Amino acid sequence: MLKNIRLDDLTLDTKLGNGAFGEVFKSKIYGSDTIYATKRLEKRKFMKNPKAYRYLENEINILNNISHENIVKLYNSDLQTTKYKYLITEYCNGGDLNGCLEKYKKEMKRPFNEEEVQYIMRQLVSGIKYLHVEKKILHRDLKLENILLQFDNEEDRLQKRILKAKIKIIDFGFARYYDDIVGSVLGSPMFMDPRILYRLAKVDHQQDFGYEEKADIYSLGVICYILLTGKPLFDVDNLDELARITDIGVVQIPADLSKETISFLNYMLRLDPKKRLDIEKLSRHKFITLDSKKFTKIEKHY
Repeated sequence: MLKNIRLDDLTLDTKLGNGAFGEVFKSKIYGSDTIYATKRLEKRKFMKNPKAYRYLENEINILNNISHENIVKLYNSDLQTTKYKYLITEYCNGGDLNGCLEKYKKEMKRPFNEEEVQYIMRQLVSGIKYLHVEKKILHRDLKLENILLQFDNEEDRLQKRILKAKIKIIDFGFARYYDDIVGSVLGSPMFMDPRILYRLAKVDHQQDFGYEEKADIYSLGVICYILLTGKPLFDVDNLDELARITDIGVVQIPADLSKETISFLNYMLRLDPKKRLDIEKLSRHKFITLDSKKFTKIEKHY
């Protein structure tokens, strides 16, 4: 944590992006060469949206109480003026996983291969295992945009050497401790557990499908599928259609993947949460533990 720093010590440099409540900048602290990412949030915008402010407070509370190499670090959340509130976090120079995948597909003419996806998923599973097992926290909004990449040098970043990247999970506004789960439906529909998606689309609003750790597992499965195929799990135009197709529970997994990869995807993407692996068992699956060069390739018949 960056304690006892003043606002005058903080330098905001290149703007990294805009959000609904403010801007994000590359930044430095006086006397240090370390680069940080600083969110400058407009207080007046939160005054008009109290719920969003509660999500912000929730994220700060959770990030201040967790520490893992695959979760973005929050260094300081105390700096503020009458107009702005500042959050100083770890800077990740590789952008988010969605943008990285799209650039990779454009340049390489393919999505990530199994070795690269295994490398990414190992880190994601490690981070989620820490949240679920040690901290009893559900993320509830796992998606490509909420996963950042950090490269040690510029050449690795420019060459998109995925096997050199450190993976960082971000955006804990919707996250909750197990004993503080509420019934509201949150998250991103394309990555959402079907049980929760039904409530969102009001396909089966009589049933109360609450959040549990297996919701994060399904989201991990969707992420893994997209990284391997470069395509969404279901190609649909609206929420109702997504809920209807997801209800069928049949996922078309490409047959040219290894047996280990297909098994890994199947165990995460099952419609019934009880039939999905929990994070501890998932961390012991052969897709995670086996050298990817030893994956069992399925014999193709033409």
